[in-house]
Amino acid sequence: MFPYLSKSAGIGGSIKNSPEDFLVEELSPHAGQLRLDAPMKREGQGKFCHFVLQKKSITTTGALVQISRSLGISKSAFSVGGQKDKNAITVQLACARAMEPSRLLSLSLPNIKILGAWNSPHMLKIGDVTGNKFTIKWNAQKKSTSTSTKVSKIYKELRGVFPAAAFPNYFGQQRFGMRNNTHKIGKFLLQGKFRAAVLSYLTDAGEERADMANARTALAATHDYNAALNSFPSILAHERTLLSHLAQFPYDYVGALHKLPNKLPLLFVNAYQSHLFNECLSLRIKEKNHGELLEGEYFCGTNEYGFVDISNKSASSSCKGGLAANGSRAGRFVVSKLLGYDSTPNEMEKEILGREGLSISDFRVRSFPSLSLKGSFRPLLSPLVDFSFKENIFSFSLSSGSYATVTMREFMKN
Repeated sequence: MFPYLSKSAGIGGSIKNSPEDFLVEELSPHAGQLRLDAPMKREGQGKFCHFVLQKKSITTTGALVQISRSLGISKSAFSVGGQKDKNAITVQLACARAMEPSRLLSLSLPNIKILGAWNSPHMLKIGDVTGNKFTIKWNAQKKSTSTSTKVSKIYKELRGVFPAAAFPNYFGQQRFGMRNNTHKIGKFLLQGKFRAAVLSYLTDAGEERADMANARTALAATHDYNAALNSFPSILAHERTLLSHLAQFPYDYVGALHKLPNKLPLLFVNAYQSHLFNECLSLRIKEKNHGELLEGEYFCGTNEYGFVDISNKSASSSCKGGLAANGSRAGRFVVSKLLGYDSTPNEMEKEILGREGLSISDFRVRSFPSLSLKGSFRPLLSPLVDFSFKENIFSFSLSSGSYATVTMREFMKN
């Protein structure tokens, strides 16, 4: 259990009881603030088609698969700036290559709406998201007249002495998969333990259908890849890809991994990188030094929307003023590391790497170069923008890459 930044008792309760309880509206650098059920008309030119995708109870990838099948084209023709929650109603910008806007606008699919489409010279890439606005229904375990007071108190603790409230920028649970094992697989890959990585992906059970769990359990006991091909349901497409290769070449685990879509193995090592960040941030909050610069870190400011802008570097010598209770200094935020082979780990990071049995050089995977991670940066805290709580509805905006579920964790503490 990672530590909280605020000290007051939480309000308990639950969220995400239904898709209507969790609304997400993307702030796009290309189209501005998108709104649910709000048609958007634009004119443009270019070989790409931008379109506003609204979906309910389906992943972003799942929605694009449905759209691609309906149009009779490959899913690879589509791209988005980021993934949105499944158990929610979300709206985001998406992109199609060489597509007439009218084809998208004419689609009629369950739980999917196309609110606008236009040509653009720009292809959408991962990360092409400025932020997201969240509207979240909180479901109380029992009604209390003191809830608003508790929420207000926690918010003030997160704000500290400065206008911007901020919360620990942990990666959310969804980063680690429904079986909570993506980071575990990523660690195996960085260690060169490819057999362990493949078997973990195939056999780790989680909260899933009984036939899936039973197939995984049987494979873990027998390692019979041919038999597993008969028992793994078709919905486990990536697992079946691995099994098909291993049925022919039982010891070629690297070859099996190369059969997967290129981005999937990289997702695993990125998840492990995220796990390390969470561990480091947890320790920083426990030791109350999350507002201090350690080796290889820097302060940054915010952008026009109030979100952290890690490109807006500030020299530590120019960051005067007291340390806020929320860990920002004079409204500036500590930017720490997502570790990679090009990172210079501080003593705390070295300690955590040692505990994990890894060194910084392990992030360069010479036997599988596409898995290598150079390293990047992430703020330790994330500002809570345009926050409000009325009756049982939370509303706020977060910068891209920050998790609303992590925000709600500070208020609910359950």
